Amino acid sequence: MTGVSAIDSELQSVMIERKLLFTIAKDRREYERSVTLTPSLISKLIAQKVDLFVFVERSWCSTIQFPPKSWAKAEQSAALLYVISYDEWFKAIGRKSRNMIRKAEKRGVRVSVAEPNKKFAEGIWKIYNSTPMKQNGRNWYFGITLQQVEKELSSPGIRSFIGAYFQDELIGFISIAYGDNLVLIDHLASLKKHWDKAVNNVLIAKAIEICAANNAKWVLYAAWKNWREHQSLIDFALHNGFRRFKLTRYYVPLTRKGQIATKMFIRNEANPIVESPRYSIHSPTLFSRVDSVTQFLDRTIIKRA
Repeated sequence: MTGVSAIDSELQSVMIERKLLFTIAKDRREYERSVTLTPSLISKLIAQKVDLFVFVERSWCSTIQFPPKSWAKAEQSAALLYVISYDEWFKAIGRKSRNMIRKAEKRGVRVSVAEPNKKFAEGIWKIYNSTPMKQNGRNWYFGITLQQVEKELSSPGIRSFIGAYFQDELIGFISIAYGDNLVLIDHLASLKKHWDKAVNNVLIAKAIEICAANNAKWVLYAAWKNWREHQSLIDFALHNGFRRFKLTRYYVPLTRKGQIATKMFIRNEANPIVESPRYSIHSPTLFSRVDSVTQFLDRTIIKRA
């Protein structure tokens, strides 16, 4: 396919993929900012031979009042947290979660904002390659190279990295990305041998503390097509103060083929997908998580930039 000029601001964050007979596009920053499907953007997508454009409605901060009848829609769920203050969050999460945070602190786990330098990259690389499995399933980053981690840490974007340390060793980290009316928990990982220290809990706590200090009101942990699947992830989110928030994903056919694609993919919405090799929400890169609403958007994504 012909590349899209990076000068075109409307298409800078658009990802386009060819799947079967269809060409599908979505905005990789759809959670960071509200997608506005202007006549200009539609014309540019059609010029790129896109059959179907897919995007999520960020209904926690803006809604589409009268979507065209030609748009199809499907429901998905997200784990969202509204932050009033750190103290309010800490009181609301319940005794068990508070004790987990205290447990980490008592066992000597120290958390702090980290500089994305070579030493931090080496620590992340070690975490990724410590086990092929995570607490909630497969570790998609097992086998990643140090060079790939360093490249991602140097990539552009407004993000913060928080490290969890035990005896000066990086044993876990969390990355958060800042969007419009939203902070995204990009990635959360820790060394298996330290899972007994509640590392992930104390990392979430530090992330919420930073969000509250920056007056960031909405925090997104993850999004799911099927809320009943992947129960361990959901339980972790709920125990840490996140709540289920229903979102609408729109399917906008731009061609006759797009109309056919819409019917096919809406019908397949029952297939639960949460995690993929890019386990991503805010960009198709190493530390990001896209909710994976359709299987075809989970594979071989072509970034237009």
